[in-house]
Amino acid sequence: MRRWIATVACLLVLAASWSALGYEIQVPKWGFIDKTGEFVIAPQYAEVHDFSDGLAWVRKELGGRVSFVNTKGEVVLEPAYRDVGDFHEGLAYVWGGGSCGYIDTTGKLVIPREFSEAWNFCGGRARVRVGGWSGKFGYIDATGKLVIEAKFDEANDFSEGRAVVKVGEKYGFINEDGEYVAEPTFQWARDFSNGMAAVRVGGKMGFIDTSGKMVIGPQFTQVGDFSEDLAAFKRGIYWGYINKTGEVVIENTLRRAERFFEERALAARGADSGYIDTGGNLVIKAEGFNAFADFHEGLARVHVMMKPAFIDTTGKRVIAAKFEDAGDFHEGLARAAVIEKAAESESE
Repeated sequence: MRRWIATVACLLVLAASWSALGYEIQVPKWGFIDKTGEFVIAPQYAEVHDFSDGLAWVRKELGGRVSFVNTKGEVVLEPAYRDVGDFHEGLAYVWGGGSCGYIDTTGKLVIPREFSEAWNFCGGRARVRVGGWSGKFGYIDATGKLVIEAKFDEANDFSEGRAVVKVGEKYGFINEDGEYVAEPTFQWARDFSNGMAAVRVGGKMGFIDTSGKMVIGPQFTQVGDFSEDLAAFKRGIYWGYINKTGEVVIENTLRRAERFFEERALAARGADSGYIDTGGNLVIKAEGFNAFADFHEGLARVHVMMKPAFIDTTGKRVIAAKFEDAGDFHEGLARAAVIEKAAESESE
């Protein structure tokens, strides 16, 4: 949060400096497009976030107060806060005066600002820090009650009913009652995904299930998260994929191997790159574009001459490269930006 504030301040100072020197400033304006590539919410914002819980975080000016709009572009929550998160499970964190609380979708502060830091709700729990910037991490419920004691040195959000926590130098996993399902014995750990979580033991990566049982022993240099029952693994300098039994289903001959989404994964083999299917076949070759992002809601964001476009799962380009920037599709809409030229300063 502090890093975001510093970044915005730097951008504002930099923009003012360049403008004073007489340089033309290219100002992106953000709106939201549908899957035809047309704006359904006009580009008018300095900043926007993806839709979540039917609402999108928008800001008219850098450093200004945040509003929330619905998928029709109607303002449903007027600007009241400068520092506020996205809505998840009906609540969004807000920060001010050195502390965090939560508002509901009417803008009412329903959980008082009494936490040093706060994060999104996931599965009925939200991660919070108590006791200042160097304080401990715990979890609250939707009423604001601290239901898991703030006793962890680090903590992640809940995912699939489990959360990574750090005690001292070791990582473990807790359930939603704060009970350990895997004691903090791991050198490193990642969130659960598709019923499995990656852990490091003795310098090698393996996987545990939600009971904490090691089901794929530590044997890999690096691994990705499980998605659609497959996970990327690395041995030596090349990547492949394993299934949930640890069986290699796509040999490690890949230079790049990302998570599967909608039966497609970003990958590179030899001089070829693009998207592979779950059999390891390159089904969309990156020709005329750079493969850039995963598939979301049937479309993937790619780059054509440094501008974003969208392809479908067959590789057909369905939205042309006509934006300066864009995000992935969420809840049927994607954020997209076009350039608006600011007035040039008069030269002497």
